[in-house]
Amino acid sequence: MSDLKVSSSSSSSRGTKRKVSLLDSPSSSSRHTSVSHSTPTVSTKASSRSVISSTPYSDILTMTNAGSFLARYLQSFRLPPQAIRPTYTFSKTEVHFPPPPIKKVAEGQDDEDPSPSVRTESWLHCTVELPEACGGTMKMTSKPHPGPRPAKRAAVLELVQQLIDEGKIDLETISRKLVVSESNINPGLSEEPQEAIPGNKESNSVDDEIGGTSEHRGVTCNERWKAMKASLGDAIPPKSGMSAFGVLGMAQYPYHSFAKFWEDNPPFTPDNLHVTIIHPRTVGDPEKDIFCRPLCLLTTRPVPLFESCHEFEIEIEREQNSSQRTQPAKIRLARSGKIIVKQEDLIAMFGFTQRVLRSVLNQNISGKLKKSKWLLAPLQPTPKITAGEREAGEEEKVTCDDIAWEDISTIDGELYSPIKLGDTSQLDQLVGSIVCQGAEFDKRYLITGVRTDLMPSSPDTKLPDKTIYDALYTDRKNKHRPLITEPLQPILEAEALHSARHGGFFSDIYSPVTSLVIPETMKRYCIPPDIYRAATMIPHLMPLLDNQLLAREMNTTLFGSLLQPDLALEALSSPGIVSDPLKSYERLEMLGDALLRLILTVDVHMKDTSESERQKERSIMLANSSLRVAAGRCGIVPYIRSKKPNVKDWMPINWKADPSGSQSCSSKRKEADTVMLGDKRPADVLEALIGAAYLSHDKSMPAAVKMLHHLTLPVVIDSWQTVIGSVKVSKSSRQAEGFMAAFQPKMSVLGYDFKDSSRADPVFSMSADREVRARFWRYRSLGDGILDFLVMDDIWHRYSTSLPGQLTHMHHSRLNDRALGAIVIDCGLADQIRDADVTTKERIKDFRRKMKAAQRKVDLGLLETNSSTREYWYNVPAYPTLSDHLDAVFGAIWEDSAYSFEAVKRIYETYVRPLQDEYCVGPTQHSTHAKAAWSFYLQHRPCTKCQIEARGVQDGEYTSAIICHDRELVQGQGSTREMADRRACEKFLDRIKEDEKWLDELCDCPAQRAKEKESTYTIQE
Repeated sequence: MSDLKVSSSSSSSRGTKRKVSLLDSPSSSSRHTSVSHSTPTVSTKASSRSVISSTPYSDILTMTNAGSFLARYLQSFRLPPQAIRPTYTFSKTEVHFPPPPIKKVAEGQDDEDPSPSVRTESWLHCTVELPEACGGTMKMTSKPHPGPRPAKRAAVLELVQQLIDEGKIDLETISRKLVVSESNINPGLSEEPQEAIPGNKESNSVDDEIGGTSEHRGVTCNERWKAMKASLGDAIPPKSGMSAFGVLGMAQYPYHSFAKFWEDNPPFTPDNLHVTIIHPRTVGDPEKDIFCRPLCLLTTRPVPLFESCHEFEIEIEREQNSSQRTQPAKIRLARSGKIIVKQEDLIAMFGFTQRVLRSVLNQNISGKLKKSKWLLAPLQPTPKITAGEREAGEEEKVTCDDIAWEDISTIDGELYSPIKLGDTSQLDQLVGSIVCQGAEFDKRYLITGVRTDLMPSSPDTKLPDKTIYDALYTDRKNKHRPLITEPLQPILEAEALHSARHGGFFSDIYSPVTSLVIPETMKRYCIPPDIYRAATMIPHLMPLLDNQLLAREMNTTLFGSLLQPDLALEALSSPGIVSDPLKSYERLEMLGDALLRLILTVDVHMKDTSESERQKERSIMLANSSLRVAAGRCGIVPYIRSKKPNVKDWMPINWKADPSGSQSCSSKRKEADTVMLGDKRPADVLEALIGAAYLSHDKSMPAAVKMLHHLTLPVVIDSWQTVIGSVKVSKSSRQAEGFMAAFQPKMSVLGYDFKDSSRADPVFSMSADREVRARFWRYRSLGDGILDFLVMDDIWHRYSTSLPGQLTHMHHSRLNDRALGAIVIDCGLADQIRDADVTTKERIKDFRRKMKAAQRKVDLGLLETNSSTREYWYNVPAYPTLSDHLDAVFGAIWEDSAYSFEAVKRIYETYVRPLQDEYCVGPTQHSTHAKAAWSFYLQHRPCTKCQIEARGVQDGEYTSAIICHDRELVQGQGSTREMADRRACEKFLDRIKEDEKWLDELCDCPAQRAKEKESTYTIQE
C-alpha cells in the first residue's frame, strides 16, 4: 500500500454559514457563490444528470458536480484558502477480472487459442480528508477506480452525501425548488384536473389545462421539461451506466467485425471458384489506372452484392497530412462468373496470396488454405477483350487463360534474385522493376532510370557535401554498411514503394518519394510493380467490403430488403468512420427524427385517451433511452459501423501473426467483438433507418410506418391506409344534395375549403370552453408534427449537399416562435383570431405593429439583423400563442384532407416557404445568438465563475445582469427575460470587442487552469 498526498486548489470567496443550500438549474452549468449579509447561503448551479439512484437527491448530486458542492461548503467557513484545503490520499489495490467465456469453435476448425486467464489490473482508492477548521476532521474513502480522477470524484461524491445526511448541507431549498417545478408541470400530464378560477378567462383556458407556454406559466422551459420527465417516473428506461472515466450513458455493445457471408463459405475446392474482379482506379486521372493490374478475388460462393448490377465501385479516401485534404480513388468490383482449376493451381494461388499480403502489410502473417475465405490471383497485363469492345451492360467473363499463371509461379517461388553488374543492358532491364536489399520486410524501390554519369563516390544530388554512399548509409543507426566492390558502377534512380499501412497506391501516385540506390546493394524483387500496387489496396478494400456485406445482411435478415443498399450502409455509418460527412447517418437521422415525431404524433392521437396521456406516451416513445432499447431489441446495434478501418491492424479472416518472425506484429490483430457506444448512437441509427426506408421507396410514408414495426416500436398504426381511413366527416358537415348545397356554409383558410367546417372552428378560437380548447390542442399537436416534417423534408432535398450543422441552422431559423409568428402576421391569420380578451388583443396588435415595422426596416436596409441574415423578427419579443395557431391550422387541414401530404404541402409552398426563403438563413448563413456567443467566449477563455442573473421586473421591463467573480459587469433590459439576457450578453461582447483585456484584472481563471494542468499525480511505490 502506497500513499500520496495532493492538495486541491480552492476559491478565495467566503461565506458565514455552515449549513449550505444547493440549488439545481438545468439551464446553466456555471458556478457562482452568492453571500447574503443577513442569512448567508451558498448557491450552486449544476447539472441535473443523475448517477446515484439510491438517494433522494441523486437527480441533483453527480460525480461531475460533487466537487463544486464541496468547494461551496468549505468556502462558507470564511477562512483563508490554505486553511480549508482538503487532502487527497491515493492507494493502490489489485483488481481481478474473470476471464471471458470461451468461444465455441466451429466443427472442423482447430482450436488454436490458448485458454483465457484471469486479468489483473492496478486500481486506485482515494481518501479525502477535511481539515479540522471545517467543523472537525472527516474522512471518506472511495471504491477502487481505474485512475486518479474517477477515484477522486467518487470519494468527493460520497463525502458530500454524508454531509447532506448529517444536515450540514441543507436540502430544504432543493425540495422547495422541486415542488415549484412540479407545481408548474404541464397540467396535461397530471392525473388531477386543475381547478379553474372563476371570472378569469385566461386562467380557465387550456393554456393552463394543457400546459400553455412558459410565458404564461411563469417558469422556464427547462423547469417544465424537468418536471415533465419527473412525472414520467420509471416509464423512460434509465441510462446504460457509467464508463471507467465517469461518463454516463456508455456501455459495451456487441459488434460484427466480419460479415456472416465469410463464415458460411465452404472450404476451397478446384471446381468451385467464383471470381470478382478488383481494379483500383484514380479519380480524375485515368492515365494512372495502368499503374495497377486487375486482380481476381476468388471465393467459394458468389459475393452477394451484384443482385441488381454486374459491377459497382467503392470509393476510398486517404488523408493528406500536408494539405488536410483527401485524395480519392475508386476500386471497381465486377462479377465474372465461375472457373475450374487444378488442385496444384489452387495451392499456387494460395502461395501467391500469402506472399503478396505479407509484402504489402510488411508483417509476418500466415494462414492455411483450408481456413482461408478468399484468395487472390492476377490477370494478364493485357486483357483479351477490352472494356470498349464489350457491349454495354455485358458481364466481364474471366477464364483460366486470363489468369497470369507465370506471375503466380514466379511470386510463389524465390523471393528475390541477384543483379548482374557487368552488363549495362542488364541494368537497363531493371527499369520498371522492384528492388530491395535482400530482406522480406525491407524497404522496396521501383527503378525508374539508370544514371551512368553517377557512381557511389559522386556527390549526392540532395546533399552535395556527401557522397551518394555516405548519404545512404552514414545516418542509419544500427544498420550494416555494405561493402562496395565495384566503385565505378552506375547509380539507379528509384521511387520508394509504400506499404499498405503507409498509403500504398495512394502515396505512390500523390506523394512520390524519389531516391538514388546502388545496384550492388540491391536484389530484384519477385512481385511486379503493377501487381504490388494493386495489392496494397486490398487492406483498404476488405473492411469496406465487409461494411457493404453487413449492411446487406442486416437489410435482408431484419427488414426483408426494405432498404436500398447504399442507404442502408449510410444509415449504419457513424460520423467518425467516414471522411465525407454527407456519407454518415447524420443527415438521414435528421429526416428520420422528423418522420418519427410525425408518425408517433398521429399514432397517439388515434388512441382513445386523454391529451395528457397522449403527451406522456409520445414523450416516452421519443426519448433516446426508449429508442436505444428498441434498437437493441430489434438487433441493429451489432451492425452499427463505429470503428474506423485500421490498415495497420487488418488481417484476413482466420490468419495469424507469427510472433516468432523477425518482424514485430501488432497486439490488436484480433478483432474485438464488442464496442463502447453512447446511448444516443443506437437511437440516432434507428432514426436514420426510418429516413432510409422513406427514401428507398420514393418518399413513401407507408414504408416508414413499416420500418417502425420492424424496429419493434409500439405503434398501433399497422399501415398508412389505416390512418387515412380513420378520418370521418360529421353529420352537420356532410354535403347536402341538390339545391340545398348552395345554402351550406363553407369555411376556407389559406385557400383550403374544409370538408368538415367543424374542424376549422377551434383553430382561431381562444374560448375557454374545454371541448374547444381540447380540439385546438389536438390540431396544434398534429400541426406541429406536420409543419416540422414539411420544413425538414423541404430543406433536406433542396440542399442535398448541405452539412448536418447547416441543416440544423436552417431548421431552427424557420421553426422558432418568432419566425412562425411573422408568418401568421404575413398571411393575415392573426386577424381571424376570436374570443380573445382585451389584454390578448392588445398583445397581438402590438406584436403585429412591431413585426411590420421591423420588416419595413429590413426591406429598406435600415435594421441591423442577426449576422448576415434578414431575420427581421430577431429583435421582436416572441409571442408563442400565434405560432400555436399556425400549427393548429396545419393540423386541422391535414386531418380534414384525410392526412393528404399534397394538401398541406401546397399551402406550405404557397404561404410559408416564400417568406422563409426570403428572410430565413440559408446553408451558408449562420445566426449566432448573443447568449451562445457569450457562452463560447467563456469556454474559450476559460472562465467558470461568470453567469447571468435575473434582477426582476419593473414597469413591465425585465432586467438581467452578468456577474463575474461576484462583481456585476453589465445589465440588460427587455420586454421578456430572454430579451433581457440577450441585451446583457450583447453589451458584454461589445465591451470585449472594445478592450480584449477588459476581464484580465478581474478574472484569473486562465492562470488557475494553467496551474492545474501543470500538476500531475505520481504514485510512490
